[in-house]
Amino acid sequence: MIQFKIPIPSACMVSKTTKALFSFIAQSIRDFLMSNYPGSLSNSIDENGHPSHFNLGFTFSHAIDQIALDSGILLRWSKGFDIDGAVGQNMCKLLQAELDELNLPVHVSAIINDTVGTLMARAYASPSSTRTIMGAVFGTGTNGAYIEKRSRISKMSPLASLTTNGMNMEDIMIVNSEWGNFDQKLQFLPNTPYDKAVDLGSVNPGIELYEKRISGMYLGEIFRFAILALIENYPVSIFRNCLVPEDSQLHVKWGIDSEFMSSLESDTDLKLTRSIIEIETRMGIANASREDATALKTISHAIGRRSARLGAVALGAVVLQTDSLEICNVEGRLQVDIGVDGSLIEMYPGFVEEIRGALRDIEEIGVDGEKLINIAIAKDGSGVGAALTAHIAAVSDAK
Repeated sequence: MIQFKIPIPSACMVSKTTKALFSFIAQSIRDFLMSNYPGSLSNSIDENGHPSHFNLGFTFSHAIDQIALDSGILLRWSKGFDIDGAVGQNMCKLLQAELDELNLPVHVSAIINDTVGTLMARAYASPSSTRTIMGAVFGTGTNGAYIEKRSRISKMSPLASLTTNGMNMEDIMIVNSEWGNFDQKLQFLPNTPYDKAVDLGSVNPGIELYEKRISGMYLGEIFRFAILALIENYPVSIFRNCLVPEDSQLHVKWGIDSEFMSSLESDTDLKLTRSIIEIETRMGIANASREDATALKTISHAIGRRSARLGAVALGAVVLQTDSLEICNVEGRLQVDIGVDGSLIEMYPGFVEEIRGALRDIEEIGVDGEKLINIAIAKDGSGVGAALTAHIAAVSDAK
């Protein structure tokens, strides 16, 4: 696997037109081809006499109406993106137009959510003794995709059995749940003053409320608002003997990220020396005490623990909805398999352990059921899964 990674500039995430974002992606693809496949830019011909091209799987982690494998109509932006004029447009066509403008031998053959990619990547690599049912992401955002019987998808009208090359396909479908939108009316989710402040300060107030309590993009901001509230609450002694400068990142919107919280969580030294240094470096607060660092670590742990346990609600719901524990027992499989990806899963201390603890607390799963659930990291699952999907699409078209 050859990889090329580059962050998307913030100017491309919030702009007046879609041109900036998709032109940036197309130019990045051109740079990748020039570095690794320079001969592909010479309009070469394949063995059948056709123009040679690469099939591209496009991972797009925002809500779309997907009416075909290579067609995704944007419903709404999330994760800090807010580009005018994009809603209602086909994301594949926008990218393909920029690729064509650069005369690149690349065909956008599939658009998938990153969770679908994670599911595909894990299913490809998982052992036959397990039954892969889901791909989930806990990173900048959170979402999950799972395998469902089409008879249970009530929004779809009854369809005849799918056939491919004369062969009946199993009556199932991959569902991108977009679970970041769960409980938009806040009938079940916790709602603290800090959650409200984060929501109001986001680019999409009132939307993605479940995601805003779980994903890495928002945890640091929840943490920041909680610390500010404690500083302003005189009876609480946090930073009582310290000067919090006006230019501290505590006073800057999005100034504190989940990486800082992860660093606090991972500091196991009794003196918390590293945490004290991090507080001065990242917050600009000198002379913080061990008690101050302990308080921050305690708050960070509570926010991270809530994130993981809320995430476990979605995983447990899918396990129960799909009857996976019962089906594995009937099929003689050893475990239900869930592919996961994302920075919280990979790097936030204790995140997976908290998920497992919450699964054990779900009555219908319990201690015995949790032992039958395998949570496995599908490293770079969104990219690997997109490549697999593009390959499948190409093979299908060839037939």
